[in-house]
Amino acid sequence: MIVDAEEKGLIKKDTVIVEPTSGNTGISLAFVCAARGYKLIIFRAHAGMMQQREGAPMGALEATYLLTGEAYTKMKYVTEQLTYQVLAARVMEGYPLVFAINPIFLLNSMEERFDNTAIIMMGCSCTYLNDMTQVFILKGASTYLGWDASVGLDYVDQATANLITNLCDKGMTIEQAVDRTMAEVGPDPDYGAYLKYYPTESGNKTITELIGKSNHGKLQR
Repeated sequence: MIVDAEEKGLIKKDTVIVEPTSGNTGISLAFVCAARGYKLIIFRAHAGMMQQREGAPMGALEATYLLTGEAYTKMKYVTEQLTYQVLAARVMEGYPLVFAINPIFLLNSMEERFDNTAIIMMGCSCTYLNDMTQVFILKGASTYLGWDASVGLDYVDQATANLITNLCDKGMTIEQAVDRTMAEVGPDPDYGAYLKYYPTESGNKTITELIGKSNHGKLQR
């Protein structure tokens, strides 16, 4: 899809690609964009905290996970499953099991970097822990934005559209855009989630400054 758009002249290296879907398409397209140098990536994958529960496999991590759209099976990605880089997960009770990836997978099994990339993570609890944040920054991302608790789909769509307008159309800094979005949209009305960003030093920069400056990333604690 990306190569076809390039060959047709529909996108260039300075094109901002907005990815509004979820599941495998969204995650795969995000990785392709990172590998080919496109700078703004928006994940709309289901995400959340994988909490230990009775019957959970020994060694499974309590961590932030991104859910794919690929049906879970024990016979695929065996090495990644045995090393707890991917697990079976579901959006909620009654939904089928799918593969979910955690920060260890991104760090150890994904070769692509996210140099000079702004990451907007639209899933649940993507800044509750710093694990996913740290890996993206280590992989070169210049800033990482996401919510610290569960979010409803209608709310996060509205809030993200507001955030993008503030960042891209109005040219606000990260801190200004986050503050304005929270002032205009507020926290999630059902779950109380707040929008946060990392690292702190990215707050006084605009998207243009962040995606154009070399950044190899340090762990943000």
